[in-house]
Amino acid sequence: MSTTTRLCIAPDKALHRLPFAALRDPTGHYLMQSHVLTGAPSASTLAYCLDKSKGKPAIADEQMLAVGNPQFSRDDFPDLPALPEAEREARVSASLYTHKVTLIGAEATKTRLFEALASCDVAHFSTHCLVNEKTPWLAALLLAGPSANKDEQLLPLNEFEKIGLLRARLVILSACQSGLGQYYRGEGIVSLVRPFLARGVPTVVASLWPVDSPATAMLMIDFHRARKQNGLLAADALRAAQLRMMQSDSFNHPYYWAPFVVIGSNN
Repeated sequence: MSTTTRLCIAPDKALHRLPFAALRDPTGHYLMQSHVLTGAPSASTLAYCLDKSKGKPAIADEQMLAVGNPQFSRDDFPDLPALPEAEREARVSASLYTHKVTLIGAEATKTRLFEALASCDVAHFSTHCLVNEKTPWLAALLLAGPSANKDEQLLPLNEFEKIGLLRARLVILSACQSGLGQYYRGEGIVSLVRPFLARGVPTVVASLWPVDSPATAMLMIDFHRARKQNGLLAADALRAAQLRMMQSDSFNHPYYWAPFVVIGSNN
């Protein structure tokens, strides 16, 4: 398409599940091809994110935190597979940053995460996300921890209360359904996105459905490359990665590139 328009969408109720990027216009083009898309749980949340973004000037030499394929207990979570592609995604994405902390496998504990999260500008999580739509406050990211101690392996919404305001401008929740939760009137979806926004992170990237690990690794590495090598804003970088994936023989279907959305400010 010859023109690109910026569009922010604050969807209502079930529309939070709709992949707007994959909608087609009468000519057959995807909305993402002609628009740089961002979303927000509500208009008030968008205003809050824009205000937080103004208070966090862009840093050329960003500090990156990458969490990949935490070594969780298979006895406690027997139905969840290991994520070797997530490990590669975290390592390669982090390599694009001069300053980084990479927590892989057994290193990706809650204690190490909290220590690194306080001083990073960009945080990237490549792990499993456990979603309970009936009880959204039980949604959690899966981390490394000792066997037979599920609490140490889970980072749920309510544990973010232990964290004060974060320095980070951008958080990427590269996991299945990380943007899903329960809808509350006037507030939008309560999901794992919410605690990051509440702690001053103006921009969060999250997913709408279970994602394919190899495709997601490709998308996210291209996303970070577009940010660091081409200097693109978050939503522009995601769009660039999606456009490139559309040219892929293996991952050109919207199932692979459309689940991820940029929520908040396009910083």
